[in-house]
Amino acid sequence: MFQNKLQKQTVFDYYNQIITICANIKSSHVYMTYSPLTPNNLVEYMSHCSDILDKLGDINCELIKKENDDNTLPKVKAVISKMRMTHIDLEKCIIEFTKISQNTLDEYKDITSKNYNQDIINITFFNLISKSKITLCEIQNKTKELISYYDMIKLSIQ
Repeated sequence: MFQNKLQKQTVFDYYNQIITICANIKSSHVYMTYSPLTPNNLVEYMSHCSDILDKLGDINCELIKKENDDNTLPKVKAVISKMRMTHIDLEKCIIEFTKISQNTLDEYKDITSKNYNQDIINITFFNLISKSKITLCEIQNKTKELISYYDMIKLSIQ
């Protein structure tokens, strides 16, 4: 246990933070109760997505560097190649979550500018939150897949 605290942090440790961010969003009051999202919620979620995409860029650079390293074993390169494909899928999921958040923000503006009845408002937000929950689950699953790949090769690429 003491040894874990002394281990050097790597860019790949950010995968665990992505899992935490998604879990925090999914466990928020808005997501648990299907309450209408506020613009502040949406801006916060899109900010998280922007931060995640920036960090994934750093991870992708590291993967490319390891994949192009002549000292990297062929089996490790094969795993890195799978990681890069999964990485692309993860980025697509995060972009999709951002789009859903932006659509929700647009819907929020539309709903507040018109006099919709509460049933229409509830259905609209229920559908949007459901879509984003599904996308968050996809993000978490892709991230867990990447963690598994990384666990297989981490000793070979340190």
